[in-house]
Amino acid sequence: MHNGLGKTSPEVVRALVRSENRRKILMYLSKHPKRESYLEEIVKETGISHSNVLGTIRGNGNKYSRKLFLRILKLVRVITNHDFYH
Repeated sequence: MHNGLGKTSPEVVRALVRSENRRKILMYLSKHPKRESYLEEIVKETGISHSNVLGTIRGNGNKYSRKLFLRILKLVRVITNHDFYH
């Protein structure tokens, strides 16, 4: 989120301003910084559908801009062996 100089990346700001789903997912994950979350937990706690959670975090075709995925922005870490998100 920061570029090492204490400034927030314009891409991160743009991504969060443009998408309520990104904000909701990031806020949910930031409330639990010490643990990973399953997809089901994120869906249940945010009220966002499975496909939109996956699309927001790691992409799903044409609906989300690739450069604005939370994973690409390095705001979410995907642990693929267990489908955890952190």
